[in-house]
Amino acid sequence: MAQKAKFGDARLKREMANSERSKTGPKQKLLTEPVRESSAIARTALEVQARGNKVLPKPENNQESEVRTMNDEGNASGKMFEGFSDMTSTLFNPENTRKIAKLWIENSERAADEILKFQAKATEWSKNTMLAPIFEMQNSIVRSCVEVSAKTARRLWQLE
Repeated sequence: MAQKAKFGDARLKREMANSERSKTGPKQKLLTEPVRESSAIARTALEVQARGNKVLPKPENNQESEVRTMNDEGNASGKMFEGFSDMTSTLFNPENTRKIAKLWIENSERAADEILKFQAKATEWSKNTMLAPIFEMQNSIVRSCVEVSAKTARRLWQLE
């Protein structure tokens, strides 16, 4: 009940303030300024409590703390970019790039071969039908395409 009365009183005060504001007009800013000050005072009181009731002097110039923060962030990003540059120099080394390309081509060729074997097994049901030659032709065409593309990739990367 006590809470209900508080809320009711707050509503009543707001309604009265709104009616006064509509009458006075420009004085509206004057009514809201003390509220802002009290919230600032409450924030500083909470900051004091958070510090363990020790009042530490705040820097007068916020720009100094912002500069320190930006310098710390700059150092962290500099370290990140150093690691990134080391990684890229290792990765884009011509020898390492060729090794990666060779492994990629070999693995792609193996995967395509396994897929073609699976396709041949999946179409075994058509051995005694008119569709068998079509499936066999399709399988041989795809196999030759895989071989040609693997040879072309090896030539491009100068792996042969």
